Amino acid sequence: MRLSLLGRSGLAIALALLATGIRTALLPVLQFVAPFAFQIIAAMAAGLLCGFVPSLLTIVLCAIAGLYLFIAPLNSFAIGVPSDELGIAVYLILATVAAAGGAGVRQLLFRVVDNEQRLAVALDVSQMGTWRWRRGDTLLECDDKLRELYGFAPGTPVEIAAIEALILPTDLDHVREEIGRAGDGFVDVEFRVNLPGHGLRWLVMRGETRHEDGALVEIVGTTRDVTKRKQGEAALRASEDRFRVLIETMPLLAWTCDADGMCDYLNKSYLDFTGVPFEDHLGQRWIDALHPADRYATLGHWKDAVATRQPYEVIVRMRRHDGVYRWFHSRGHPIYDDRGEVTRWVGVDADIDDIVRAREALTRSNDELEALVAERTRALADAEARLFQAQKMEALGQLTGGVAHDFNNLLSVVLGNTELLEQATVGNATLERRRESIRLAAERGTSLTRQLLAFARRQDLRPQAICLADRMRGLDDMLSRTLRSDIELHLSLPDSLWPVAVDPTQFDLALLNLAVNARDAMEAGGQFTIEASNVTLPLGEHPSGLAGDFIRLIVRDSGAGMADDVAKRAFDPFFTTKEVGKGSGLGLSQVHGFAHQSGGTVRIVSAPRKGTEVELLLPRSFEPVLATPKRDKATPHLRGGTVLLVDDDEAVARTTCELLLQSGYRVEVARDAASARERLAAAQIDLVVSDVVMPGGTSGLELAREFKRARPGLPILLMTGYAGGFVTDGFPVLAKPFTVAQLQTALDALLAQQTSSLAAEIAVSTDA
Repeated sequence: MRLSLLGRSGLAIALALLATGIRTALLPVLQFVAPFAFQIIAAMAAGLLCGFVPSLLTIVLCAIAGLYLFIAPLNSFAIGVPSDELGIAVYLILATVAAAGGAGVRQLLFRVVDNEQRLAVALDVSQMGTWRWRRGDTLLECDDKLRELYGFAPGTPVEIAAIEALILPTDLDHVREEIGRAGDGFVDVEFRVNLPGHGLRWLVMRGETRHEDGALVEIVGTTRDVTKRKQGEAALRASEDRFRVLIETMPLLAWTCDADGMCDYLNKSYLDFTGVPFEDHLGQRWIDALHPADRYATLGHWKDAVATRQPYEVIVRMRRHDGVYRWFHSRGHPIYDDRGEVTRWVGVDADIDDIVRAREALTRSNDELEALVAERTRALADAEARLFQAQKMEALGQLTGGVAHDFNNLLSVVLGNTELLEQATVGNATLERRRESIRLAAERGTSLTRQLLAFARRQDLRPQAICLADRMRGLDDMLSRTLRSDIELHLSLPDSLWPVAVDPTQFDLALLNLAVNARDAMEAGGQFTIEASNVTLPLGEHPSGLAGDFIRLIVRDSGAGMADDVAKRAFDPFFTTKEVGKGSGLGLSQVHGFAHQSGGTVRIVSAPRKGTEVELLLPRSFEPVLATPKRDKATPHLRGGTVLLVDDDEAVARTTCELLLQSGYRVEVARDAASARERLAAAQIDLVVSDVVMPGGTSGLELAREFKRARPGLPILLMTGYAGGFVTDGFPVLAKPFTVAQLQTALDALLAQQTSSLAAEIAVSTDA
């Protein structure tokens, strides 16, 4: 520990007092010794222990004490030892020299200690262990760092044989050869050791050998772990190998130059292209492969890049091995070291001859190019408009789908209560008319919600393979009745049409909606034409992005047509150009939703006074066309039993409960999944009727799955305000709103199916 200046000064004063006291005490014994001998020794000790500046305090204090104690003329109390002013002067000189010598020795000692500390820190930071071996030793004299490198515990003896056992045999022979080859000099060798728990490590040993009479007698050296460096070198070699393979196999012409811009490497593609030996490109002779008209400018660009250390880039013509010149885009980038100095240039030449030729051809046809750009701009604008329209329609679809779902719940209450009032209004004509008006309004609302769901693409489609020609010929009479007598109907339906995969009912509705719109657009009569054809759309050709096999259905009328801004909004729900009360604005919305949900698309082409053309693309079906199934005989009504009704909407639950009671069932009502579980456990439940969307984190479908696992034979009917679009796991679904007859039919079908399943199980068990 080094003292502060104040501490060293105090120590110097103590040394002065100590020396004076000792000299005074020993004066009778050492009366013939020089009076200041001890003070000179104290000055030297002060210089050694405290440094030169604090030692001056020792010298001065000793001088003052000497003047007071030893020189009689100056002090009447002087001891009387022979001394004089000359003695004081000699003392000051000798004491100063002694102090300076002590301070010099102090600085030297501190320097030695600092050097040893720095050496220890350097060895520790560099992960370097030191060691010494002498002839005849079986143990290695080493520090703990070396023990750590070889996996030995600190302070344990390290045997030479133990270290040799860790070195790989092939590397051990190499180490011995290097030591024997070193003579009286330095040995520097790398080798591998296999350390238990650490795996293979790389070490480097550096040491100085000493021989006597030709025999090795001593080695002093260091050992350091260089595993990370060797791993880095291996990774660098692998990277260089990958780079070399990449460069040699790439089709681009690759090259490198030294820091002065002299070419020193060309890849195989470069040599194959020019057909010139590698030696003829070295230095700046690569310029000979360029077109004579390009050489001077290219060489100037290259020299400027090398001088400014900036990337190099030119477009130049190069001679192929057959003498043909081709255009190349040549690029070069400097590689910098840690000091920012350029060490190498790396570059590639890309063949752009075809691009240059095409550019020249386009330059010669400026008018065509401008027309092409204008057409491309229009195409992009159209694409953006279509994207905006698609996003708008999707947003409207989400909105209308949600509204239709909530509206269906309301209609369930209205429609159900009109049927419940049927018996109460019998014989009262006024109430009968009002009830019938409410029923008709509710049914019209039901129709509107179905059209909304069709537009939102949330309707429950049941696509099947149908023959489009046969289907539309069957609609001939219906279309004729829809159109007026002054409108001519033309059908162009070849027999070679592919089957189409659509929901037949929704297809009929879409066709009728188109016919109604066409009829209203032809106030003075006209022609209504339907044409169908097979079409295969290549990828990226159709504006909708569809590709594959489709049936193209063209529905054309000769009516008033539409302006462009009207045609763009034609598919928007509730948008209509008809007078108030003459159109809902949902006809074309249903067509739009049906087409997209079926996997196709629809678009309108129209202009004022030029009629309207609607193109429907519907996907081809590769399934066989099925014959129209015959209607089954009416299912007998099965009544009785207890129904568990699960619905969170109080009004809907109350109405449905009354409908079930009217149908002859007993009813247990639950508002959520938790209460439904309690009812199922507490009562004898024969049938479950549950809404799909419910609060509490458990949906009706999840509850149905849970009940099915608990009671596999329990009949379950799901209700929903949506018309489909979700997985039902085979559970029957009744769409809201529904009538008493529809509810009874769904329950009868479910119970009949359950009865058939039980009969089949009984038959199987009887046979067994």
